Amino acid sequence: TIFKVFQKLGTPTVEQWPGLGDLPEFKANFPNWNARGWANIRNTLAQVGDRGIDLLQQLMAYDPSQRISARRAMQHPYFNDVEPMPGNHIGAPRGIEGLQG
Repeated sequence: TIFKVFQKLGTPTVEQWPGLGDLPEFKANFPNWNARGWANIRNTLAQVGDRGIDLLQQLMAYDPSQRISARRAMQHPYFNDVEPMPGNHIGAPRGIEGLQG
């Protein structure tokens, strides 16, 4: 459920996400959880490192206007040491070479 996301990333606020209160499914009385931070969620830091944590934070931003695009995410420093597929013209790491946009 959405509460599982809130428990990990924190319950969003209107300061973080302008217009949140106008969304039809948002309830002001949702439980209020503080963000745990990706480094404190299981062993995420050990698995993806600081660059991976930064990318996750940008991908999982609640406010869509603050969220990184797929194209920009592919250019994130997290992927700097990943060799692109031959013939790939958009710089995608192996496995996501067909992603457009």
